[in-house]
Amino acid sequence: MPLKDLRAKNNWSQDDLAEASGLSVRTIQRIERDHKAGLESLKALAAAFNIDTTELRKELKMNDENEVSDEAYAKNVLTFYAVSIGVVLMLLFLFLPSALKDPSNWGAFAMACVSYGVLVAMYAWYTFSETWKNKIIRKRQQNR
Repeated sequence: MPLKDLRAKNNWSQDDLAEASGLSVRTIQRIERDHKAGLESLKALAAAFNIDTTELRKELKMNDENEVSDEAYAKNVLTFYAVSIGVVLMLLFLFLPSALKDPSNWGAFAMACVSYGVLVAMYAWYTFSETWKNKIIRKRQQNR
């Protein structure tokens, strides 16, 4: 049920809900429009409706705004694997033949491997850091 419907169920205007929750009317409007709310906003709304934050999130069918959608996560993971495979193929087909022909090129090949390894590691951090961060946040919230 959208926030607007939950608000109407209590016969509240946006102003009434803003006053009861301590949030601004603009915040209420944004949450109703985008169907996203931060943890503090959810806590304030849950207190206004006199229900638990988890229950409110289920009632509103709302994910944490910090969570990455399943589609976005899958896209990020696939992109990461594609980039990783591309790097390996590039090393194998562009740099390895040169190193095999002339042994003096092994140093350049090793530097290319290290450089691309750092690149892949940075891309892995970019791809997976939000997921790791969200897992840590959820675990911390469960322990409270």
